[in-house]
Amino acid sequence: MPNSSYARYSARNNSDYKIGKKIRVGETVELSRNKWTGTFNQASFTIRQLLQQSPTVPVYDPDALGGYDGPRLEYSPVGRQNTIGTLALTDNRNSDNKVMGNTYVEIDILPGLTNRFSAGGEMTFNNVFQFIPTYQMGERINTMVQLDEDNGSNSSYIIENVLTYKKTFNEVHDLTVVAGLSQQKSWLKNIGVRVRDFPNNDLRTVGASFENRDILGNETGWALRSQLGRISYSYKQRYNMMATVRRDGSSRFGKNNRYGVFPSVSGSWLLKRESFLESVNAISGLTLRASHGQVGSQDGDRRCDDVSG
Repeated sequence: MPNSSYARYSARNNSDYKIGKKIRVGETVELSRNKWTGTFNQASFTIRQLLQQSPTVPVYDPDALGGYDGPRLEYSPVGRQNTIGTLALTDNRNSDNKVMGNTYVEIDILPGLTNRFSAGGEMTFNNVFQFIPTYQMGERINTMVQLDEDNGSNSSYIIENVLTYKKTFNEVHDLTVVAGLSQQKSWLKNIGVRVRDFPNNDLRTVGASFENRDILGNETGWALRSQLGRISYSYKQRYNMMATVRRDGSSRFGKNNRYGVFPSVSGSWLLKRESFLESVNAISGLTLRASHGQVGSQDGDRRCDDVSG
């Protein structure tokens, strides 16, 4: 496909360390850069137009502005575009640069009692550039150059602290108790400009336009604070029960309705480990499960977390 390409560059580093017998630390850092032009999505509108194009429509016309022919009434009654010419003439470039990282510290406080603190974040910077020159492709004529450019950034972080207690009693009773805190935040910002009326098709920068400038901007963000408690019990690794409760507070709701409590319970019975099924080779695994709980979402009403202009 003309002017269509994709390239990705990435680097990643992982490390884990032990400090004495009771402390473990680690980190992960990843850098990536993506660059693409044109289209490489097989389900895109451009690809569909190309597949549906009439084979009687000429692709090239050296005498036309831009050098490409296009749909005429006698060739293509529905007026489909010359996809090859559109891709070749349109300067469409995209890029994003991403930095991701997280770190953790895990400490054995007492036998069976462990505390894990972790923090992670991500930052993405992206650029979208599209330049549409003047051209004539059959009956499709563009008489005014248009340039669209958008720059955006997205940052997020999450901090968690989880306390876990595990204990086995009499070799048949397994108990796990978990309590944790979590804090998340995300913020997205972008600004874009659309300009028209250029002196020619070669000056492809915002400052070269004569007039008709539209500037758009957008900012949106949210924060989430959570508390979590969970108790798990297993008898002979055959009968299992779990009870969980979490309390979440979202910045997307007003102060009077910011927090919600979401409990849940579940249980399972590993039938395959019962004596009446252990010798049945035709069954490799059979588990009976049941659960009940409440869930919530902060994405239901987003009218108040978006500011644009």
